[in-house]
Amino acid sequence: NLSHTQVDRALYQIAQTILSNQLLRKEWESLSIDQLLAKSSEERLDMALIRQFLADYGYHSKRELYLLEPSFSEDSSFIFGSIQQMVLKPQQPRFEKSDLRHRQELIREEVGSFHYRRLYKDIRFLRDLLWWREEFKDISTRYYHLIRQWTLSLGKCYEEQGLISCAEDLFYLSWQDILAFMDGQLGSDHLTEKAAKNRQYCRIYDKAVVPGDLFETRRGRIQEKESETELQGLAASGGFVTARVRVLTDMNDLGQIEAGEILVTPFTDTGWSPIFSRLSGLVTETGGVLCHASIVAREYGIPTLVCVENACQRLRTGMLVTIDSDQGRLIIEEE
Repeated sequence: NLSHTQVDRALYQIAQTILSNQLLRKEWESLSIDQLLAKSSEERLDMALIRQFLADYGYHSKRELYLLEPSFSEDSSFIFGSIQQMVLKPQQPRFEKSDLRHRQELIREEVGSFHYRRLYKDIRFLRDLLWWREEFKDISTRYYHLIRQWTLSLGKCYEEQGLISCAEDLFYLSWQDILAFMDGQLGSDHLTEKAAKNRQYCRIYDKAVVPGDLFETRRGRIQEKESETELQGLAASGGFVTARVRVLTDMNDLGQIEAGEILVTPFTDTGWSPIFSRLSGLVTETGGVLCHASIVAREYGIPTLVCVENACQRLRTGMLVTIDSDQGRLIIEEE
């Protein structure tokens, strides 16, 4: 019952509604995203459901907790693309609970009834903690969305008055600068100058790579086992799968993901939850067992490796690979 899986469940229900209506299905299969977006305000069942979805979950975005990224309620093209993918390639949802009684009995036999009760209690406790961890992310996302909307509203007013060059300039100013301008302590020229200077300062760090992290020592041990055809990583979600790779380093290319592919990316974001149902596997360059990719992948039962260094450079879209997450390795089957 993670907030992020609720987003995917809602999209799945919209797709099922479209699939059950022959006329709607034909439109979604033949029209482009731009053509479908042009119909978004029409009084019809599919568009009414999408409008309700955006009212409930439109505070999400492709890059959350980043004020410069438009929310889905501002730019819904990614949502329309996700629904169209579900219509074009229908598949059973991965977020439905499966019967784990058989596995539980196997574990009980292995560890004994006494240790099983303690183990079960500990796992339930950890699952509650992980749920809260993701829930707080969702609350933060809601607030970032509100802050963005309020800031843009003020920025548009200033832009119309010719005080700043564009509404987004306000994102490059501190709140102290904005209040000083309101109080007449800072002129509009200084406001524009500060925004331009800070924008340039932020761009310096766009491509910056942080040297080392918490997993640097662990990475060294992992790399000792690697070869030209085998990569090592941290097992984040267990399982075994063989499929084609889709390497994505630009969030604007998320719509390219085909159902059943293994996504290889530097990291995932909470706004990417709609694509998890399409994936057969996931590989990230960063993260740990408590990162977003790990938590959501476990909810969907997707074999996942994290902390696979330089995975985006060493793997290429179209490669056939096998993820053996239980062993923490990725095997390149076909170049």
